[in-house]
Amino acid sequence: MVAQAWKVNGIDYQASFLDEGHVTLDRRGKPDSLLSAMMTAVSDNTPYYMAMTADPAKNDISEIRSQLDKLYPDGRYGSEDEWHKRYGINTSASRDALRREVESKFFTQEISPPTKMRPSERTVELHPWQQAEYEKITYNFDKARAAMSRGEVAVDALKALRPERFDGVPAEQHEAIGRQLQRGLATMQENLLNRVVNLAPADRNAGILQSVWVDLGNDRGVDNNDSRQHG
Repeated sequence: MVAQAWKVNGIDYQASFLDEGHVTLDRRGKPDSLLSAMMTAVSDNTPYYMAMTADPAKNDISEIRSQLDKLYPDGRYGSEDEWHKRYGINTSASRDALRREVESKFFTQEISPPTKMRPSERTVELHPWQQAEYEKITYNFDKARAAMSRGEVAVDALKALRPERFDGVPAEQHEAIGRQLQRGLATMQENLLNRVVNLAPADRNAGILQSVWVDLGNDRGVDNNDSRQHG
């Protein structure tokens, strides 16, 4: 089915690489997951498959069989019972046999990248656009919170914060929408400020602009700074 779907959509996958591969593994006594079945179908239809994880076997050796079953679509690791007859006995011979079985299929060494990170922390002033938006959100949030404490609804403030919730809605329904928004006021403020500070467009994002400036001025390459913006 996976191969047919790819063909219909003109997709020619030649390799599959999966991060956090342990989340797709089945184990003895546990029903096979839909995610595992899906990844088995994917791996069966790509010539090359690699799963990456820091925990190749979190619970027991049955998870190793599940991983190998995804690597080899010919079914040689398909029988859970046969696997446990061969490797599930807690003896030194069984453990040695399991080690020999997997040593050519699992790369367990740590890979050290050639690059080095030089972490540092810098305070970056917000871009003028970010500062204006930050102040607008804070002002309207304070106004909405004060109204809520009096049992009222600051519709204008909430419109300024979430205009899309009011677009196209009759005016007589605006107060009801405002009361609904007030219930998540603190979360709304956090999300809106995060958009302004961390997710602003590149040409108005002080963190991105500062990073570009640092990179261009560093003849040794990228300086991996933890730039924190403050409003």
